[in-house]
Amino acid sequence: MKTKMNRRKFLGTVAAASATLAPLAQSLTAGQKTAVKANPLSKPNIILIMADDLGYAGLGSYGQRLILTPQIDKMAASGMRFTNFYAGNTVCVPSRVSMLMGMHPGHAPVRDNVLPHLPNFSGYMEEYPGDLWPPKLPTLGQVMKKAGYKTAQFGKLEAGIPLPKGKMTEHGWDYWFGFKETDDAAQYYPLELWKNDEKIPLEENRPEDIRRSGIVGNRGVYSEDLFIEEILNFIRNNKDPFEGKLLKEINI
Repeated sequence: MKTKMNRRKFLGTVAAASATLAPLAQSLTAGQKTAVKANPLSKPNIILIMADDLGYAGLGSYGQRLILTPQIDKMAASGMRFTNFYAGNTVCVPSRVSMLMGMHPGHAPVRDNVLPHLPNFSGYMEEYPGDLWPPKLPTLGQVMKKAGYKTAQFGKLEAGIPLPKGKMTEHGWDYWFGFKETDDAAQYYPLELWKNDEKIPLEENRPEDIRRSGIVGNRGVYSEDLFIEEILNFIRNNKDPFEGKLLKEINI
């Protein structure tokens, strides 16, 4: 039987189901907690990986045979594969925003990789409107935080809009580590990364021969290594399904 469910009902159902489970953990005995931990599906940790420009058949779990993706294939084998779906948009920023807000990209607040059009469509704005992001409607991170999850984001900033100090963790993320500007992610050896409101300079990457777009070498600081280290630390510190609940977004 097919039923129609709009975005508000969907997010409300997820939040209600998760919120019902959260108080349960606090009332369990030690023995009951052990039994619940043995069944992580009772309130699973969530790792959400979103990759720009990854085609449908780019993973082994979807039939790809030239490039090996064993760890993701293992996750797919023990989880769920979607075989009838569409990305929210053809470019990265509005696709991420569409996914995080559960909205058609034509209705989402960010609809392109560049600054918004002027009202008469004669050109583009010179800066982002102050009320564009964070959005007034809830994001996936905010819904999960309300349900009791510990949340973090790694990689590209979801809307590609740099936020002022103190705002990075205000709209759904307890922790953030990544590129503050979308264009900074065009190559693997950036001059800086950000950890919440703290800028992390990477002076080793300043030479031009290290920072050529698309190059992976053996000098400088490879940003993907830093992401993996941060991601694994966060998972280790928050892996308990009740005492350290986890929603993690990885924007590659």
